[in-house]
Amino acid sequence: MLQRAGYRVVTAADGLEAMKFLLSSTVDVVVTDAVMPNLDGYELCRFMRSSKHLSELPIILLSALDPRDAVNESEQADVFLSKPVSPEDLLSRIVDLSHR
Repeated sequence: MLQRAGYRVVTAADGLEAMKFLLSSTVDVVVTDAVMPNLDGYELCRFMRSSKHLSELPIILLSALDPRDAVNESEQADVFLSKPVSPEDLLSRIVDLSHR
């Protein structure tokens, strides 16, 4: 869906792979799941916010958890979306973050 909208999409098998990619590449927005092997989305968000190079990068965190149940964990993300996420909502949030 994001590719059809004109975005270049890079995927990572887990949070550790995503972290390594972010350290060596440039992206405009990170969309991550909260639950991933090796390094979960919450840890990835904390890592990004503590990194001088990545701290300002917009993050969209997706989770099956209710945001009220993950309030402390999700505060590192710019946007928290509860699954299931509509493609339109995700695209709208990406557009909003890209223009700030």
